Amino acid sequence: MLIFLRNILQLVLASSKGWEDISVSKTDQQEMIRRCLFPIMGAGALSVFLMLFYGSRAQFYVLVIQALVTFASFFLTFFFASYMFRMHLGKLCDGEPNEHKITNVIAYSVSLMAISVVICNAMPFDFGLQYLLPLGVALIMWKSDVYLCVKPDCYFKFLLFAVVTTILPPFVIQALFDYLLS
Repeated sequence: MLIFLRNILQLVLASSKGWEDISVSKTDQQEMIRRCLFPIMGAGALSVFLMLFYGSRAQFYVLVIQALVTFASFFLTFFFASYMFRMHLGKLCDGEPNEHKITNVIAYSVSLMAISVVICNAMPFDFGLQYLLPLGVALIMWKSDVYLCVKPDCYFKFLLFAVVTTILPPFVIQALFDYLLS
């Protein structure tokens, strides 16, 4: 867990160096997903209840549904993005994409998205961070181009692909459920 958090901090502070550190770390991916990614996604979901502390008028059952939707959006995004990367990343890479690296990129990116939700839910006022922090995650994903061996002429396509498969799905799922709840 500490290595995972150290790597996340490294990705935020110096993305290229962070991806280099991740490439040399020898962590068991299944263990990382179970012990690191899922708890961070859970923290993102539970952070919805922070709204109770600064006077939100939302009813408790609405917050429970919101927490479940938040967790589900990250959970579905992880598997959707993993599937899409495995199916389509080969067109953008030199050689065959490494599945271990794909899982790392998706796991760290979804974790960063969940952390951004915690930060946004901890703020009593809406500063627009819910839209700015995912842009930072997109830049961090963009810096994974060398780590994933993306062709130099495909950097922008890779960025668009990463945003559509990893950054947008939680927003789309959240908007869909907000529409259904209203």
